[in-house]
Amino acid sequence: MSIATNPGLRPELASVVSAELRPEEELWYAASPVPDSVARSYRFTTYLGGCLTALALAVAVFSILYILYAPAPAHGPDQRWSDVGLDIAPFAVLCLVFGIANLMIPGFLRRAAARTAYCITSQRAIIIKIGRVTNVSSYGPDCLVDVIKKIRPDGTGDLRFIQLSPGPSQTSNGSPENAGLSTPLLGGFSHVPDIEACEAAVLALRATTRTASDRQTEA
Repeated sequence: MSIATNPGLRPELASVVSAELRPEEELWYAASPVPDSVARSYRFTTYLGGCLTALALAVAVFSILYILYAPAPAHGPDQRWSDVGLDIAPFAVLCLVFGIANLMIPGFLRRAAARTAYCITSQRAIIIKIGRVTNVSSYGPDCLVDVIKKIRPDGTGDLRFIQLSPGPSQTSNGSPENAGLSTPLLGGFSHVPDIEACEAAVLALRATTRTASDRQTEA
């Protein structure tokens, strides 16, 4: 079967993908999340960070002007530093810290996206994330119970599939509940560059389960 693949993986990520594949496994689709699309989904965080940083600068300017130009109180000029330094300045520092942290989040997300690979092979769906350690999550065709597609205006998309966890669900005290039923879990790919090719690969992988069942029935 020939399904379009995306060669746009970073070299170190491509080597991890190659090492993960089994000898008999055929790669049908491989892609990384689009960093710009990931960052755009968190644009509210950027706006919030900009607002907090601007607020911190405004409070700092007000604090400085107050110290320089405010008339000295009747009980002594030192009280001016106490009012501003103990009340306004910590608020400005807090806003600045949270503002800068929010502005940095999209950068971290871009870096994480470039170090993530979504793969569909002839045997499983794979999510690989490299960092200090390499995390690999695999989903066999039996896990692809339902496939949900989301397309964004920028052309990227998400592909979520519902899998069923093995065994019955458990209550808080550990006793079986709804015996014989599995707990639905949500997994999938986010911000993939070619959502149609990704969906075709996932559906083809899911179809392999039916093909195998038909062969067993015929046998």
